[in-house]
Amino acid sequence: MEPTSDFKFLIIMKSTACADIGNTRIKLLVNSCSDKSVADLLYFPWRKDLHGTVNKIIARLKKDKITELPYISVNIEAENVLVGKLGNSEINGFPVKKFLVQPLLSDYDIGRIGMDRLANINAARNMFRNKNIIVVDSGTALTIEIIKGKHHKGGFILPGEKTL
Repeated sequence: MEPTSDFKFLIIMKSTACADIGNTRIKLLVNSCSDKSVADLLYFPWRKDLHGTVNKIIARLKKDKITELPYISVNIEAENVLVGKLGNSEINGFPVKKFLVQPLLSDYDIGRIGMDRLANINAARNMFRNKNIIVVDSGTALTIEIIKGKHHKGGFILPGEKTL
């Protein structure tokens, strides 16, 4: 299956690309044009051919002259293959550390919240400062985060549509 580019996003970011390595696909956000506020979001399903999928990702990054790829990951197998192949391609792949633009108060142990969920919480808090927010992410898993002002009240992880 070929990656799809069905969304254009307005973004605020310092890098020209970033990746979210999930359990069924790798999402790649690439700013490939001169307008730094628009980027392509590409989905690369990897379960059938991980190495082939990673080769397609690297080809896309090279096409756009990307030299650095920050990423978050919830799948060590796909992460190891991507990072290994990036190292052989002169593209520097590095994990995004768990950081928050603003301090996060949470009813959870923040150290136990996955990087993908923290990224969603952080992005929502930056977009809708001090508002009450419910963040829903529907991927392999369905995650729901509840944020009241600056306080993360908690969340849920449920099976996603394709895992039922």
